Amino acid sequence: MKKEVYKKSGFTLALILVSATALLIYSNSFFSPFHFDDIGNIIKNSKIRSLANFHNFSGTRYIGELSFALNYHFGRLSVFGYHVVNIVIHIINGLLVWLLAGLTLRTPVMERFKMDSRTRWFIALAASLIFIAHPVQTQAVTYIVQRFA
Repeated sequence: MKKEVYKKSGFTLALILVSATALLIYSNSFFSPFHFDDIGNIIKNSKIRSLANFHNFSGTRYIGELSFALNYHFGRLSVFGYHVVNIVIHIINGLLVWLLAGLTLRTPVMERFKMDSRTRWFIALAASLIFIAHPVQTQAVTYIVQRFA
């Protein structure tokens, strides 16, 4: 029971730290205007104006265009919503990095290092926070059309 409580609280703490870090770093981009390819892929893209255009699950950028259509449906061309979705996607990816690092540290090859669960948790969290805060991620988070990538 105690180990299960630690696992739940460990995930909750990681979620809070990763989310807070991402929000602190990228909060100044919430009202950044559309740039470059955003104009053609969002503002001038008539396909995203109606969710009815997405009944056919084909195309190389289906998920990205559907996400733009959902953004348009709920907030029209309010840039705030598009940036919120990009940051939420980045937070989810940061948590996936945390989970992947934690799983990797539990493999039989890593057992020779004799790490306890807290050490593995901290190493996985450090990897996740580096992913969240690394400057190379700036374009992927703040430039809306990079959601395609």
